[in-house]
Amino acid sequence: DYSASAVITPHLIKTTGLAVGVQGMRRYYALILAKNNRAKLVKALDGYQTLGEIDFSWQFGVSYELSLILKGDRLEASIDGKLLFEIRDAENPLISGAIALLIEEGRIDAKSITIKPV
Repeated sequence: DYSASAVITPHLIKTTGLAVGVQGMRRYYALILAKNNRAKLVKALDGYQTLGEIDFSWQFGVSYELSLILKGDRLEASIDGKLLFEIRDAENPLISGAIALLIEEGRIDAKSITIKPV
């Protein structure tokens, strides 16, 4: 059980985000800033599953603090301290693993990366 957060500044990216429960390149949970001003909570395990998706107006060159809490089969995802998703994944939960920064095309600036027990 742990929380992870990072301040991410997207620069000309398709998608970027923070992942927890990382057990490889295709096994993780991630909070993602996606194109068309969307924020998504996804699970990668035998393909990709969107666990939650909302409108979230983000901009290139602006910093956002992405935070994820992984506690057993429960996930909480926040951006800039605002809780966006709170879910329970009862089907094959990823209850342990590393953290990672995700990016699809382009580049990001990442700072203030923290990991702590909950």
